[in-house]
Amino acid sequence: MNKNPILLSFAILVLAGVGRASLITFNTLPITVQHGTYNGFVGASIDGSLLNIVTDDYFSNTDVPSEPWDYNVSTLPNLTSARFGSDDIARMKYAEAAVLLAGDGSTLAGIANVTSRKAITDYQYALWALFSDDVPHIDDESLSLLNAAQNDILHPSAANLVSVKTAAENLRIYTPAASAASNQEFLGISVANTVSGEITPTPEPATTFLVGIGFVLLSFLTRKFSGEKIVQRIGR
Repeated sequence: MNKNPILLSFAILVLAGVGRASLITFNTLPITVQHGTYNGFVGASIDGSLLNIVTDDYFSNTDVPSEPWDYNVSTLPNLTSARFGSDDIARMKYAEAAVLLAGDGSTLAGIANVTSRKAITDYQYALWALFSDDVPHIDDESLSLLNAAQNDILHPSAANLVSVKTAAENLRIYTPAASAASNQEFLGISVANTVSGEITPTPEPATTFLVGIGFVLLSFLTRKFSGEKIVQRIGR
């Protein structure tokens, strides 16, 4: 099989990554409620900073307001504690989730940059459908968002390559530790001045995203990824 040497070089550039922990207190529920679920950003205090984060995880419940909970923090490509895996397919899904959060600088606005109840709900259900298989209210718009995010990761255009890379680099994945295992996993972005909250910038190496996507694309060179887009949902 003919393999792209550039992608092979990405695959061998493995960056060491160590997960870190955060203390999260949940303060406010999302203001958008449709289909019997709360959709959009949750107000939280993370290590003393007031931030907004959004869940990608359907079934577990988090009480609001809550006591402080221990969460592990993962980034791409080192999904050290992420709930939905750490292999190449998981990396691709979390990269798609980053685009659904922050947008691609072109056709996808991202949930952080929309305000209508319908748009927030469409993005929320797209996030849920990315990781779970039982979202009964997923509609054509949410599926279109999923497909667009996947296309951004597999075939980024010249117009949105920088935005897609930045979104993935800035993704933060908050996965409950053992003491909070029944809680949901949440996602945030580490850039400021977005609807998603004033999050303190946390620079990551510019190669981090490229390495992660290199692993994903390399897997597509060695085996064909098959199967329909999984439909999923988070509920309360």
